[in-house]
Formats: sequence, C-alpha cells, structure tokens
Amino acid sequence: SFGPFVAVGGFEEILAILGRMFPFEGRGLCHAYWAPNIWAFYNVADKALEIGLRKMRVPVRSSGKSMMGGLVQNIQHAVLPAITPPVTILLTLAAMAPILIDTWRRPDPQRFARAAGLCTLASFFFGWHVHEKAILTATIPLALAVLEDTCRRTPGSPENASSEAEKKKNKRKKDAPSSSSHDTYTALCLSGFMMLHLSSTGSLLPLIFPPFETPIKIALLVGHGSAMLALCETRVRRNVGRDGHVLGVLECAYVVGLVFVQVFEWVLPLVLPRLAFMPLMLWSVYCAIGIAYGTICYVVAT
Repeated sequence: SFGPFVAVGGFEEILAILGRMFPFEGRGLCHAYWAPNIWAFYNVADKALEIGLRKMRVPVRSSGKSMMGGLVQNIQHAVLPAITPPVTILLTLAAMAPILIDTWRRPDPQRFARAAGLCTLASFFFGWHVHEKAILTATIPLALAVLEDTCRRTPGSPENASSEAEKKKNKRKKDAPSSSSHDTYTALCLSGFMMLHLSSTGSLLPLIFPPFETPIKIALLVGHGSAMLALCETRVRRNVGRDGHVLGVLECAYVVGLVFVQVFEWVLPLVLPRLAFMPLMLWSVYCAIGIAYGTICYVVAT
C-alpha cells in the first residue's frame, strides 16, 4: 500500500506518513484536557513540588510554557524528570506484557474481550498524548467481558452448568470454584467495573461544555449509571443474596464526590476566573483515581 508513495516521493513520503500517524513532534505528553491517566497524577505532583519548593525559596528551573494553559504544546516539567515518547512506549509495553503472555499461554475465546480491554487500558494509562475519549475503547470490551464472565460464573446458569459438567467429566471436581469464590468474584468484579465505568463516563462530561447542554449530560450520566447499577445489583444478589451490593461505603462516597466536582466546575469560574483550567484538572485527577481503583479491583477479581 505504500508503494505508490515511494514511487512518487521516495522514502521521504513514508516518513511524512509516519509523522502523521505518530505525531510526537509539536504535541506534548498530555492533551489540552488531560486524560484521566497516570500523567494527570504526574503533572499535578510536578506542579505541587514546584509551588512547594518556590515557597521554600529553593531554586527550581522554569517549566516555560504552562502545562495548565489548556493548549496542545510540548511541556517541560519543572521538578520531575521529563517524559519522552520512548518512555511511554516502554511503560505501555510493560503493562501489556502480562496480559499478552497470559493470553498466549492460555488462549480462550471467552477471555479475549477482557484481554483486549485491559491492553487498551494499558495504552490509555501510559500512552503519549492520550485523548480522554480513548477510555471508551477500553470500557466497551470490558463491559462485554464482565457480562460474559458473570453469566458464566452464576450458579444455575447454562454456561456454569456446562462448565461444571465438563470438569466432572475430566475428574477435576475438586478444582472447581466454590460458591464463595463465585460470590467474591462477582462482587469484586462488578464493583471494579462500576467504578471504572462511572469514572470514565464522568471524565467525558467536560467535553460537553455549552451551559444549555448541562442538564442533558447530567441526565444521561445519572440515567445510564443507574441502569448499569441496577443490572449489576441484580447479578450480585443472584449470586450473593439479598445482602449483596455492588458499591460499598468507599465507592458510594466516591460517586457522591462526582457531584461536588461538577458543582466546583460551576462555581470556580465565578469566584476565581483566573484559574480557568482548575476544573478540568480536578476532573482529570478525580476520575483518574476512580479509573485506577476500578481497574485494580477488576484485575484482582479476574
């Protein structure tokens, strides 16, 4: 497919195409609105260290262009080491490696959606200049994986019954998961997925910025989140019992915190108009906490 380009302009055309496909030059580590990933924590930590060291009158190199300017540009951190594209590539590959090795050693079509979602999450967490919308490429396959896994592990379901029959046939009944392990898996898996889902959806709200669209986006988040929570609650109670819940006290407190973040986004521009980027930064960091927590819970459960 690259033959016509080589014939017309030589390998310089190939370099130009690669530059378009991987635009590292002129684009910084983060997008104008930081994606809720590891680099949001990194940027905030660098800024906090810079402010703290300046107050202590410790010499700190100038970062030049502000990382909080809301612009697409190359940024140099003031205190922490600069992150380059090769570093993000190595971190992404390192995060993907356990998933890819496990998939290679234990190929299973029923776990392909899980592997695809986790690999996409790895690139979202550690990638260069990641857009916040990229989280959808992870949450969609993970939603399919959670649905398939919980259905397969639900006692009495056809998938679980066939799995148990096969294990008995192979005389490995003693290795079959007990009902308590089913309960633990279902509760932790669905809890992690709900935190991941709510956090990733909340991180997309600032993209719909016109004030007259605010009621629409909030209604969509509340409606969709409530529907997902109701489905997950039904699945948990079917496995665990009536006392089972998807979200615990800590998770519920986090969800309530999303409301305060939204209120903060409304109030801050009126009180401190100079800090126009602060609401976006808060959305990024707060949602990054929820996404990281949900991912860890899901990986531990599976």
